[in-house]
Amino acid sequence: MIDANDPHCRGVVVLGLEAPPAELAEAFRATAQSRHVHGFAVGRTLWAKAAEAWFSGHITDAEAIDKMAENFASLVALWEKRAA
Repeated sequence: MIDANDPHCRGVVVLGLEAPPAELAEAFRATAQSRHVHGFAVGRTLWAKAAEAWFSGHITDAEAIDKMAENFASLVALWEKRAA
């Protein structure tokens, strides 16, 4: 569709949209062979649950930061093995 309708497209990214990791892993695999998909963009997928726990006082600042970093590292690992 992109080739036929938008020859100037420089690429697209997969959006997280607060999807669970298993769903994102499937989306990453489905786009592995696309020459147009260059990455992913996430926000709530990284921080929503950690922020909820932090705001409610269930975790500390450091724990929230660690959880968000773990979430990002996990998604990067899923992205890197998408073609496997």
